[in-house]
Amino acid sequence: ATVMAQSKISMKYEAYIKDAKKYMQEINEIATHEEISEADKAKMRTICEIMVSSYIKLAPSVITDKALVDEVRDYYKEFESLREKVAK
Repeated sequence: ATVMAQSKISMKYEAYIKDAKKYMQEINEIATHEEISEADKAKMRTICEIMVSSYIKLAPSVITDKALVDEVRDYYKEFESLREKVAK
């Protein structure tokens, strides 16, 4: 039961990383535009809000792979920082 629970937690972390990579790519494409429209800023804000709230819902256990937890935390920090920049 413990292994199954841990596998489910790890799968949630993997899904977060997959989404984070996809959304970061979208944000980077928007950022390459010469001028960023209000609609694009709103899209970036929404993406950041989704990823920040998704991170808060994750609950690591003491046996969750530390590298996985660290990678997810790094993405979370990027989205949080980006959210603050776009909010200005």
